[in-house]
Amino acid sequence: MFRMIYYCIGTEPLDAVSVANSLYGMRCMSSSHVEVRRILTALTRHINACVEELPAKQIGNALYGMRNMSSRHAEVRELLLAMSRHVTNAGMLDAQAIGNSLYGMRQLSAEHPEVRTLLRALIPHAAACTEQMNGQEIANALYGLRLMSSKHKEVRGMLEILTVQVSNCTQPFRAQEVGNAMYGMKNMSSDHAEVRELLTAIAPVMMRCRDRLNPQEISNAFVGLQY
Repeated sequence: MFRMIYYCIGTEPLDAVSVANSLYGMRCMSSSHVEVRRILTALTRHINACVEELPAKQIGNALYGMRNMSSRHAEVRELLLAMSRHVTNAGMLDAQAIGNSLYGMRQLSAEHPEVRTLLRALIPHAAACTEQMNGQEIANALYGLRLMSSKHKEVRGMLEILTVQVSNCTQPFRAQEVGNAMYGMKNMSSDHAEVRELLTAIAPVMMRCRDRLNPQEISNAFVGLQY
């Protein structure tokens, strides 16, 4: 099956929407498999050759589809660079697209420059978003940063923007959203002001949570405070 898909992708031209849909369809696949990485390489060629820009909503779907792709693999990093161009040139991303895009980065490490390039492309969209993110979207966004260190200015820049979203969110977080949001900070150091400001913003949100956290959610929250 993988061989047939790879052959079709390699021989048939794909437009921007088709590429995004293809990536979204891979959301349950892992880049640990060589067959998946071959398909990513073929899709990268199409993204680079694509003259039309990806619609904003499709960018969120495409990046969400990479949620099990690790930046340890060169094929993933090459695809991230190709996607960064489309993100930079895209129209305004809405709250859901921002949440989905960041959640899709949950296996990516900011130690890789390609990941930081993508973050830099996303930051202006997140900053310009006038739509209030809900608890689920904020939790998804923070959870997607779980492998990223706050020593990188791109990560801190995104934290600063998400802090504003947290501060302005009047909707109570559910227990799972609290656990996921905190867990996403597990590689963040409180030596950085942006991390401390985010914690300050999250504290009253946690106080408003009406659900009782289960043991897993409590554990996730404390793991997020390990640094």
